[in-house]
Amino acid sequence: MAEFTFAPLTPASFLDRSAAVFADRTAIVDGERTFTYREMSDRCRRLTGALATMGVGHGDRVAALCTNSHVMLELHHAVPLRGAAPLRSANAGGSASRPPRPSRRSPRGSSAWPARMARPAADR
Repeated sequence: MAEFTFAPLTPASFLDRSAAVFADRTAIVDGERTFTYREMSDRCRRLTGALATMGVGHGDRVAALCTNSHVMLELHHAVPLRGAAPLRSANAGGSASRPPRPSRRSPRGSSAWPARMARPAADR
């Protein structure tokens, strides 16, 4: 393979290329909601800005508690765009036989609240 044709496949590069090449094609179908690659890219960029406003920076870890939905997919792209590391269920809590590794860095939280679920008073 020629050197000039290689680019690492990262969530950011995938999102950029998909938004440029497949802008008006459907990227996400989540129940009744659909988003194009252009809309997905825009939503992820805005979420990256929201993470920055929350103080999430390079090297931070972001834990998300949400269903397998467009929200989780957007976080999958937005968190690395911010330079942070997403904690997913596979590595967020560890397995039952192995306790989670201690860390000096505390994760920053991001949560998605379904419309039918009331937010805790502290989040209002």
